[in-house]
Amino acid sequence: MVTADEEMPEELFDELMARLSATDGYFNMGFTATLGLPLWYRTMECQGKAEEAFKTASKWQVSLYDCQTFLDGSPGLWDLKRIKQREGQCSSEAEVLRRVHGRFVREEGRKFANFTPALCKDNGPVPRDWQIYGGVDIGSGGSAKHRSKGAIIIIAVSPDFSKARVIDSWRGDFLDTTAQDILFKFKELTTGRNLVQACYDYQSREFGIIAARSGMPFIQADKARQTGEQTLNVLFRADALSLDEGAGDNEKLVTELMTIPAGDKNRRFVDDLADALRYTCAMIPWDFTKMGVAPDGRPVSAESGQEEEDFHAPPYHLGEAAVAAWEIRRRRGVTKSKPKDG
Repeated sequence: MVTADEEMPEELFDELMARLSATDGYFNMGFTATLGLPLWYRTMECQGKAEEAFKTASKWQVSLYDCQTFLDGSPGLWDLKRIKQREGQCSSEAEVLRRVHGRFVREEGRKFANFTPALCKDNGPVPRDWQIYGGVDIGSGGSAKHRSKGAIIIIAVSPDFSKARVIDSWRGDFLDTTAQDILFKFKELTTGRNLVQACYDYQSREFGIIAARSGMPFIQADKARQTGEQTLNVLFRADALSLDEGAGDNEKLVTELMTIPAGDKNRRFVDDLADALRYTCAMIPWDFTKMGVAPDGRPVSAESGQEEEDFHAPPYHLGEAAVAAWEIRRRRGVTKSKPKDG
């Protein structure tokens, strides 16, 4: 038997399981999700979904509310008063979810901090007048564990460019794919849909050539991370972009958005669908004024006429020093405003 205390690095798991295989031994782990690793997110927060890891394992998410009584009905170590006291000691709602309710929450240091799983929902049929945009991340084309995968995102956008939905997605897990394979898959996902524009990762010259010959409306993607990441956080903050529940590989996209850390690319975290989403959203001519936000995501105060600092979204586009200052102000519960330009 192997027992792990706290959130174990993912790369150790397969080796440990190999050592247990001869005796068909047990693996146990008890942890508070402070690191936010994708494997354990899929294990605990995706139960009952296609993305779930270790579907046959026994899993418990234990809340302090579950600890009010023992199995025999006698009083437990926690009562309601003590639980509420513990909640009051937490610095944020995310910390309450993590420490009190046993939920998998990654709050600070997450690249797409404004995304929540609640944005993946049943949106119903796509209105006929909504326009379709698509984005392709070709990936490195291999099936090896640490090679990037091909990924496709399909987004439906309202006529006034104030609302959008990810209506389909695909990630080529464990597949050896060529540029031609990716293009065929893109055609499959967009057949019968009102495709207005699509973009692709221009590092794949081969894909650009065959896409041009296909006659499909492809352009080179804007790969500037600052632009795409800021746009996504603004859309999530304004509740302007959601994911259709159960569509394509949207559950995998949820996992990526919930676990990718801020900062430079970290290959421990899969981000292929997130990259395709970033490319697609950077291409769409959003009308942020109809979302009630400024282009940089700051809410506009109708009373003061000032752009207010977004208390929920770290200003990654302003650099590390600005993010550190934001985190300090957030812990202190302080917001600040700046005069509106002009």
